[in-house]
Amino acid sequence: LVGQMASQGTTPRRLTDLIGSLCDLTSGSGDKGTPIVLVQGYFDNYTN
Repeated sequence: LVGQMASQGTTPRRLTDLIGSLCDLTSGSGDKGTPIVLVQGYFDNYTN
């Protein structure tokens, strides 16, 4: 849900969700391949 919300950009808390996802990464909860796709999709919103 967090990844989808951030990539869609339907909430003003995108940055907070992204930071939360990165925090989950450091704690070891989450797939190793997911954060890379999440960050790429997140910054694509600003380039378009």
